[in-house]
Amino acid sequence: MTITLTHSRINTYHDLLLSHNFERFEDWMRAVEKESQRFDEKEIRDKFKGDMFEIFCQFFVKYFENILGVHNFKPNLDNDYGVDGDGAASRKEKPAALQFKYRSNPNEVLFYGKDLSTFFAQAPWKFKVTEPENMILISTTFKTDYKIAKVLGGQITHINKNAIEKLVNNKNSSFWKELEEAIKASYIIPEERPEAKPLWPHQKEALSEIDKFFRGNENNRGQIIIPTGGGKTRIEAEAINCSIDNGGIIHVIMAPRIALVNQILNDCWNRKEREWDKLLVRSGADERLKFYTDEEYGESEAIATTEIGEIYNKINESLKIKKPLLIFSTYHSADKIGEALKRLGEPANLSIGDEAHNMTTEGFNDLLDPDIIPTYKWLFFTATRRIKGRRGMDNVKRFGTIIYKIQPADLIKRGIIVPPRIHVMYYKGIHTQDGGEKAKYDVDFIKAAINKHLDEFKPDEFRLIIACKAVPYAHRIAEDLRRLPELKDFFIATVSSNQDLMKEEITILGIQNFSTARKEIFDRFKRNKFAILLHFNILSEGIDLPGTTAVMPLRDLQPISVVQFIGRALRLNKVDRLGLLRRTIRPGNPFGWEKPFGWVIFPDDKDGEFGKQAKEIITSIRRSEFNPDISYTVEKDDSIAKNIITDVEDLFPELPKEAKEFRTVLHNIDKEIEHEIEEEELALIKQDQTILEFAEWKGN
Repeated sequence: MTITLTHSRINTYHDLLLSHNFERFEDWMRAVEKESQRFDEKEIRDKFKGDMFEIFCQFFVKYFENILGVHNFKPNLDNDYGVDGDGAASRKEKPAALQFKYRSNPNEVLFYGKDLSTFFAQAPWKFKVTEPENMILISTTFKTDYKIAKVLGGQITHINKNAIEKLVNNKNSSFWKELEEAIKASYIIPEERPEAKPLWPHQKEALSEIDKFFRGNENNRGQIIIPTGGGKTRIEAEAINCSIDNGGIIHVIMAPRIALVNQILNDCWNRKEREWDKLLVRSGADERLKFYTDEEYGESEAIATTEIGEIYNKINESLKIKKPLLIFSTYHSADKIGEALKRLGEPANLSIGDEAHNMTTEGFNDLLDPDIIPTYKWLFFTATRRIKGRRGMDNVKRFGTIIYKIQPADLIKRGIIVPPRIHVMYYKGIHTQDGGEKAKYDVDFIKAAINKHLDEFKPDEFRLIIACKAVPYAHRIAEDLRRLPELKDFFIATVSSNQDLMKEEITILGIQNFSTARKEIFDRFKRNKFAILLHFNILSEGIDLPGTTAVMPLRDLQPISVVQFIGRALRLNKVDRLGLLRRTIRPGNPFGWEKPFGWVIFPDDKDGEFGKQAKEIITSIRRSEFNPDISYTVEKDDSIAKNIITDVEDLFPELPKEAKEFRTVLHNIDKEIEHEIEEEELALIKQDQTILEFAEWKGN
């Protein structure tokens, strides 16, 4: 019967393990030593040797279980605590623990304090081993320190190099042949990836310009401006394919946060159409950062590191075998990639900045210096271009020119995203700014807004994301909402970066695994037809939550954050995407759509005055050319008005003064936007004239 191995590096070292013809243990040792020299860093070489020996030992223990006196061996794949596996000792069926130690020098003595104290401490405590002889050490050395038996009060079982050789070098044994079969049988066939969906016309347009960008020599930096929901990540993946087709090997893909980096990795991996390897560069070793991370990368072997030596070796290996490498990184850790590239003296073929408006900030703008991340070509992707100032995206030297741009209004016309429908609700309630009273007002407003939508529109699904004014505040609002009988059928949760509050949250939600709590919350949000997700800032940008039908900003947002946040609600759902392909529904005509628009709901709570927050939000949305429908509901007789105005231009004179003032404000917003556009155009004309004058002067 073929033995199956479960070591996490079987796929990584599969070809290497089968490329040698092993007949004796000495052959194995020589091969391990030879292959380890591929790595420059001692720490990585040692880890490689240890991994190879663990693979060997897993098979060795199972193959010779009758001789070793251990059966039901289980490798410890999570945290080994100094113990590599456990099983049952044949003698009296008592627990046994095993440790595998590789040393290049067989004469090196293994010591209790330096090498084995953790094993001997954890075997009794975690694995309930009561007898020293059931602590089994398998090593490539000849002996252990004599003090070990004295410390433990008995002899451990040490399978040393001589014992290993005696067993596996037996000519009558089929050990090596069956080990080869075990390695083949244990190889995990990569999940078959679904075929990529056809590209939308605007994606083809963008890629046509990117192809010209790669082929041209005059520009090495360019910007791609695609609205949220416009398939930006697909364009990034296809741009990488384009680079690979042009001979590119090293590709760096950066994003501002860990969760977004992981999302891009999954999106690229699921649409994989070229053969490439990958590396994940980001911190995340401690429990707090593990919480931030969705650990599902599309396969089990996406390993994260910030060690320059490991990055260097991975890049060097890819260059040697000419296999394209994709390095996914947070902006925080990207300089480590630059250090590795500089040591190699080899620039990346392509670097991609996702949500590139973040690179205008002081902390990340330095990444654009040529001596920080050496790169032949840069592409910057964003939905919300941030300009003005030395670090702005209008700085051609740092960000290059715009090589492709499409407006939200165009994507709405083409049926790529749905239009926003802004619903401002004038709600008389408690609206003082102190914590307790403000919280009561916000809970009352959320309840009123949801009731309004459910009563008026009777949607089959309603998934709302709420941006709150602070992290503790978001958790408190969620707690208060869960107490409301009207929302008993809703899934309600908060996601935040506060570890203590999140532990309380997942306890309430009945989630067992803290490290994957966020993924579980997101999955529940998608699965439940009626759901509310609260946050402070985590969900404002980049994170894709399919099924979101509405957003509610209850705090001040910067213009860019407004556009990013409303984008969560503007993505097509699967049913409508299929309807568009079958032409049973049409863009611009809401008839027949499951989700004809995305709601943007917020309060106007300033006693009849159009609130500053509401004005800023509408200004940002209109400024970004979303051309939204806008409605305004006025509270009458302490209840939400039943009539909703869906077209501002048709407001009737008999409406309360608050709604009439609302129309005036919208008119003023449009005038301000027109004025700003004129100012920008004049500035650009002046800039062009300056450049022309400089060129003429230089020519003379």
